[in-house]
Amino acid sequence: MAQVQPLRGSLSLAPTWFGILLFFLHGGMQQGTGVLGNSLMIDGRGIAPELAGLWISIFWAGLTIGRVLTGMMVGRIGNNRYMRASMLLTVVGTLLFQSNLGDSLTFAGVALIGFTLAPVLPLLLADTPGRVGAAHSPNTIGLQIGSSGIGVAVLPALMAVLADRVDLETIGVSLFLIALLSFLAHEGLLAQERRHPVPASFSPVR
Repeated sequence: MAQVQPLRGSLSLAPTWFGILLFFLHGGMQQGTGVLGNSLMIDGRGIAPELAGLWISIFWAGLTIGRVLTGMMVGRIGNNRYMRASMLLTVVGTLLFQSNLGDSLTFAGVALIGFTLAPVLPLLLADTPGRVGAAHSPNTIGLQIGSSGIGVAVLPALMAVLADRVDLETIGVSLFLIALLSFLAHEGLLAQERRHPVPASFSPVR
């Protein structure tokens, strides 16, 4: 069993910082959609509370269903390809949600966001030992989980302040930007892996 390395050593690894950023954004995206999406639909767009509540329930259900399907599909597709497709579709979902082109597209966006956010956390966790090595894995996983909690607290709060001071529609725009940044951060992580491959013994499932 590999000896756990000091935290300073784990923080010197690029994959650690990519993981921290991705977990931070994921926590903010999930909580922001689940909590503030309701306010945008009801107070900003005049959608009936019962209907908005149903759509948010479908968002949370999509997270559960998506994680079940992840376990069934990822072995055939590979972690990186599945993550890339999911994150790209999250961008599409937030674009549909913020476009405000009709209730049907808003609903489709909310459902798609929930379904495609589902694989992010479990797959990033599963790939962590392969990206940083077994000795740095405990530190990195702890930092990632902590970063997710910070994202849950900080990003929705910032979005709420922005919505209060500017306009409720900034919620949809913020979710789109977070999704886009998440996709770009994951692409950056993959590019870093190509430039600096990890030892074969630590390679994650592809």
